[in-house]
Amino acid sequence: MKKIAFAFLCFVTVAANAQTIFQAQEVDKAATPQGGIPLFQEYIKANLQVPFATRVAGIKGRVFLSGVIEPDGSVSELKVTRGLQPQADQEALRVVGLYRAWQAAVKDSKPVRQAF
Repeated sequence: MKKIAFAFLCFVTVAANAQTIFQAQEVDKAATPQGGIPLFQEYIKANLQVPFATRVAGIKGRVFLSGVIEPDGSVSELKVTRGLQPQADQEALRVVGLYRAWQAAVKDSKPVRQAF
């Protein structure tokens, strides 16, 4: 019975640690796009489609997003922190959400979740 309880406790501890979301300053190596920022910027330029309503209205600016980079290099929990226009916000969420080439953050030699 003690072995089962110990095994369960270890499993719960590992599962809880895997769910922790760290900030960039809390990890040994922060998450970065594979190929670096210049390649990520090229990806954005190539895939971003400015919505018609945004273009017609002459709206220009930036959409600020937040989210979590997962240990497998994907992005989750994306949300707009400072929007521009609803269609532009949705397009920014679409493009960043499709990007799966992140190098995960590392803490204690293990990939972890990191907020951005």
